[in-house]
Amino acid sequence: MTTQAGSTQNAWLKLSGLSVGGRVVGVMPNLTQLQAVQITQGGADGAGAEGGVMVAAGRDLTLSTVQTSSSRDQVWNATNFKKESQSQDVGTEIKAEGAVVLKAGQDLSATAAQIASAQGPVTLSAGRDVELLAGEANKVVEEMTQKTKKSLFKKKTVTTYNKTDTTTAIGTTLSGDTVNIVAGRDITLAAAQAVSDNGTKLIADRDITIDGVTNSVDTEQFKKTVKSGLFSGGGIGVTIGKQALSQATKTSQETHQGSVVASVAGDVDIVAGGAYRQVGSEVQAPQGDVTIKGKSIAIVEARNQSAQDTETKFKQSGLSLSLSAPGVDAAMGAIKAGEHVTQTQDDRMKA
Repeated sequence: MTTQAGSTQNAWLKLSGLSVGGRVVGVMPNLTQLQAVQITQGGADGAGAEGGVMVAAGRDLTLSTVQTSSSRDQVWNATNFKKESQSQDVGTEIKAEGAVVLKAGQDLSATAAQIASAQGPVTLSAGRDVELLAGEANKVVEEMTQKTKKSLFKKKTVTTYNKTDTTTAIGTTLSGDTVNIVAGRDITLAAAQAVSDNGTKLIADRDITIDGVTNSVDTEQFKKTVKSGLFSGGGIGVTIGKQALSQATKTSQETHQGSVVASVAGDVDIVAGGAYRQVGSEVQAPQGDVTIKGKSIAIVEARNQSAQDTETKFKQSGLSLSLSAPGVDAAMGAIKAGEHVTQTQDDRMKA
């Protein structure tokens, strides 16, 4: 058996970290992106609430991801193995006791980012668009086995193969005492969460779209049984030869992972200068009010989908024999003749 395990994370993708107890301020006119950066502000005891994190870019500000991956293979031979591989997008993480402010002169985009303030507000603003997007986590498991059983007159081989490919979204999350998103043009949420304690606001001069992404699970299952030699042909017959039965099944499932815009104890206010569209997502204010304004408002459901395809094949070659004996045939003939006599209407035949 050969076993291999490994993980890859390119050196230039190495996560960066910054942890301070007071205020973190980054005003960088030429800043373009924070790639899987970790920023922590404040102490574990709640100290630092008077401080916060502020990152401002003169043009675009992108919170992008790196992809980590790992694999593990167990290989006995070409028909007996188990292989596992997985990958995941890792985004920027900002945790603060105080306020978190992200500003972009043009576009602000965050993918698989985790942005949270324990005691203060979280504010994202851009001169043009704000996009809160999702990364992905993928896992593939592939397994094959082949077993053979032999006896004096026959041989049986069973081959099985199973594969599962799962892709799950990793959404961007915003969490704070209040959450505010302001855009000079559009706001787009895809499988994102913007949740506050005391108030959540989304304000855009143009359109606001609150949507989701698709999670998927694809499976392949295959089983083949091959018999050769002498085996039962059904009834009192036998078959000498070869018989093969196989079944292959493929399934696919797609589920919609929507966005959540909510406030635990406050109001949710959404104001779009243009169109508002909500697809398969939730907007909630359990203890407050929800207000949505726009030139047009569309709230639609998202549908999950599934499909399955199965194919069965049977093939047989060789010689089939039916067993019989003269005594048995004669007895069966006599029984049939007796039945015929009993059924006739002629008195002579009944005598």
